[in-house]
Amino acid sequence: MRINELVNVNAYGGVIYRQKAINEEGKAKVIEFRNTHVLKKDHFLKLKVKGSYVKDYKEIMLRQTPAKVIKLL
Repeated sequence: MRINELVNVNAYGGVIYRQKAINEEGKAKVIEFRNTHVLKKDHFLKLKVKGSYVKDYKEIMLRQTPAKVIKLL
């Protein structure tokens, strides 16, 4: 997933994102998730998702992103 759209920042500093996420097979899905701080724009995240719920994520480098996914972002 590429960070590009911040939806909302609440009064406590929590952030809501709505992003297009793509799995290894190339299937796209819009994911909405909350975070405790603003993430860096145009950085890439590898998500662990159950349905539409983001269980965990980690920031990855572009070179760690599958080429098939990069084309679809």
